[in-house]
Amino acid sequence: MKERGAKLCKVYAPEDGPLNDREMWPFYEKACELDITLTIHMGMAYVCPQPTKYTLPLLLDEVCLDFPSSRSSRTTWAGPYHEEMMGYAGKHKNLYLSLSGIIGWLRRAPYRGYHMIGQALQWVSPDKIVCGLDLAFDDMPRVVDWLRNLEMPAELQEKWGYPEITEEMRAKFLGLNLARSSPRSTRPSG
Repeated sequence: MKERGAKLCKVYAPEDGPLNDREMWPFYEKACELDITLTIHMGMAYVCPQPTKYTLPLLLDEVCLDFPSSRSSRTTWAGPYHEEMMGYAGKHKNLYLSLSGIIGWLRRAPYRGYHMIGQALQWVSPDKIVCGLDLAFDDMPRVVDWLRNLEMPAELQEKWGYPEITEEMRAKFLGLNLARSSPRSTRPSG
């Protein structure tokens, strides 16, 4: 991190073990010391034989309680456990929801996207949703355009209580939230 100017570290629990394993505490302590942003795979472990039991949102709750001042952690929406993940993101100030891994799916099934984003906005502020593109499962320009033009249908605002999606919210989702929550830009030395 110091030598190459890396900005974040990916934690992939299916390979690394349970997120709340006390053997991970020195890693989390070092991440706090170095002010490193963590991005964490949550929800279904899609590849056999990797176990999903290591990626359940419940495990992250303990980590966030013990490291409340850690640099923001960004997680996938933890499908199919996304409602639980939204609750934890609402509970912990340093926990963000990333559209990574599902944004292509949401673009292809827009009403699923409206509901997931609308529901998330009932749990968290628009400041806690970020656009991750490390695995979009779609053409990148299409998913970015979908998010850039995202509008909450009036019927869902009325019947489900979802907020209107504003230009400011879209700008936050597309990069302002990441810029605000990331460590200050540093250049590698030497």
